[in-house]
Amino acid sequence: IYTYDPGGGNCSAISCHQARGMGTTATWGNVTIGINAAWVSTGKCWEIQFRNVNAFGGTAPYTYFWNFGDGTTSTAQNPSHVFPAGLSEVWVTVTARDSFKHAGRKSIHLFRDCM
Repeated sequence: IYTYDPGGGNCSAISCHQARGMGTTATWGNVTIGINAAWVSTGKCWEIQFRNVNAFGGTAPYTYFWNFGDGTTSTAQNPSHVFPAGLSEVWVTVTARDSFKHAGRKSIHLFRDCM
């Protein structure tokens, strides 16, 4: 059973996706995200530049929403972020939505490797 959700959503009825080999729950739109995280060489210990972030599999243009796991967010496609010094590790999640609001999401686990 599908229910319209302009912000994206999931089909949780087994018959919706299982017959298509997609399991019991699949995200609408099949939007997927490629992401690469790289350290910025600015001398700041816990500053990260997110590069080469692209969404594909939906209908452009795409919007991006980042949750840095430290209470801050961004809507930039390739943001730079300085994490608080007290964190030793953090989960960062980026969500992309295509022009029809279909969502794709990817999370990465970052560890502080400096003092």
